[in-house]
Amino acid sequence: MHTYPIATEKGYTASVVVSPLVDGEDQKNQDRARFFEPGQSACLCDGVTSSPNSAKAAELATSFAPTLFQGNVTKRLEVLCDLLMAHRQESMVTDDVRLPEGTPEAMRKMLQKVVQSKKAESFQTTIIAAQFVVDGQLVVVRVVKCGDSALFAFSPDGELLMSSLALVSGHDVSRDLSQSHRHRLGRGKRLSFGPEDEILVRIDGPLSEHKSLAHAAGIAPLHAGNWIVCTPVDSSPRERTDALYLTEVQSHILVPGDRLVVPKFLYGKLLTSAGHQYLVLRYSSSIRVVSRCSDSTVTECLGGAGSSTLVLPDHFYAGAFDCFTDTFPEQTQFLLCSDGFYGAFSEWGQIHRWLDDNVNALDQKDQRQMLLEELHAQLRATKGDDDISFIWLKPRST
Repeated sequence: MHTYPIATEKGYTASVVVSPLVDGEDQKNQDRARFFEPGQSACLCDGVTSSPNSAKAAELATSFAPTLFQGNVTKRLEVLCDLLMAHRQESMVTDDVRLPEGTPEAMRKMLQKVVQSKKAESFQTTIIAAQFVVDGQLVVVRVVKCGDSALFAFSPDGELLMSSLALVSGHDVSRDLSQSHRHRLGRGKRLSFGPEDEILVRIDGPLSEHKSLAHAAGIAPLHAGNWIVCTPVDSSPRERTDALYLTEVQSHILVPGDRLVVPKFLYGKLLTSAGHQYLVLRYSSSIRVVSRCSDSTVTECLGGAGSSTLVLPDHFYAGAFDCFTDTFPEQTQFLLCSDGFYGAFSEWGQIHRWLDDNVNALDQKDQRQMLLEELHAQLRATKGDDDISFIWLKPRST
C-alpha cells in the first residue's frame, strides 16, 4: 500500500482552469486538468479532436493521475495505457452505427468499415503530469510527458527557467546507465550532463560581468544578477532511479569551451582549491549551456505545433514519451497547459505577464470568465479557437 506525502507549508497551491471551445451550438470540451494537493501532483490532458471518446480518455488519465507517481512511473503509465486500450477494444465490439432504413447493403458495409477504422484510433489523449517535492532550498520535479501539452518553469520575477517545448525528447537510455567511472573534460574530451547527473564546475564570476554570454544565453540585463558563469571541469554520471524509463530529455554533451550559466539559487557544494572556487551541481534544465557551436538553449518563441502529435496510449508502446526528474530553486512557479492556452501567445514572456496581471481576477468567477472569453478571441484571431486549460502552481509561502 502506497501513502501520499503530506502537503507542507513549503508545498504548492494551484489555480486550475478548463475553458471549452464554444462556437454556437458546437462545444469541444476535450481538456481535463487536476491538481492533487495531498500528493503535490498535477496532470493536464488534451483529448485528440480526431479520436472518438478522447474526452473520456482525458478524464480517465486525470482521474488516474494521483497514483501515477506512487512507485515506478513507467509501470504506472503502462497500466493507464492498458486501461485506455481496454476501453478502445470494448468500443470496437459495440455496434452503435445507426443508418436510415433502406440504406443499400454496400453503403452500410462501407460506413461500418469507416466507423471501425475511427474506433481503432479512439481514446487518445496527450498528457503532461508532474509531482513537486520541496527539498531544502530546491524543488525536485518528476515529469511525465507525451504530446504537445507543455510545462513551463518561471522564477519569482517572471524569468523563464525551463520550457518543455524546447526540450529534445525521445533519447534512448538503454545505454549503460550503471557506468560509474568519472569523465574529465580535457582536450578533445566530452562529458554528458543530464537528469540526475552531478558535475564539478569552476566559478568564473557573475553573469553581469559577461555581457556576451548573457546575450547568448537569452538572459536580459535586468535578470543578469541572478546568474553566475561556470566552466565544466569534471562529471560523475549517476545510475538512474528508474531503470525502466524508456526515454528522457536529451542530455547535454559538453565539449571544451562550453560555459554554463547557472541560477544563483542552484548553488551546490562550494569548494576552494588553488585560489579558485568550484561547485558541485546537480543537473537542472534551468542551467543554460552556452556552446561555441550553438546559441541559447531556451526558446523565446513558442512556435506552432505540427499537424500531428504524440498521444497515449499508442505512442507509449512505441517508447515515444518522456519521464525525467528535474531540479529548480525553491520559489519557482510552474505552469502546465494545453496548446490551446500557450497558442494564444507569441512568446513566453507574455504568458507570465498575463498570469501575473490577472492573479486576482482568476480567483473571481465573473472576472475569470471575461478573461477567458478575451483569451478565446485572441486565440481565434491567430490560429483558430480551441479548448483552453492550464494549472498554475505557486509556492504556498507566496
